[in-house]
Amino acid sequence: KNGVPPHWFDQWDLGKTHARLSVQKGNFSALKHSLELIKKGIELHQQVEQQDKVMLCKMLNSAGECASILGDYGNFEDSQGWYEEAVRLHRQSYDLYVVTLGKGKPLTGWCMEHLAGACRRLDTQASRQEA
Repeated sequence: KNGVPPHWFDQWDLGKTHARLSVQKGNFSALKHSLELIKKGIELHQQVEQQDKVMLCKMLNSAGECASILGDYGNFEDSQGWYEEAVRLHRQSYDLYVVTLGKGKPLTGWCMEHLAGACRRLDTQASRQEA
């Protein structure tokens, strides 16, 4: 510890890097830590950069991707919870992108694809209709 508080961007970047390395090494349970780092980055971002909605969307999307991968490599009971988390995070990101950028922007479309994928994985009646 150096007494310097973490910066939101560093937390997000560390979380994404940790996730990438965890997947490359096949250590999927380590993605839980990646998700925690990204969520901490989101929390810090909300405290100091409330006006930067596009970055918040990107961070929420990254968190949703971690949750989706955790669902892909967990047991069935755990998978459902992770997919619910992924849908929640991607939906938050998508809804905010729509308000901030509009439906026709590429970032909004990519997020919509991630949301649809998480909905398909969740595979409930409501999520099938949303996908």
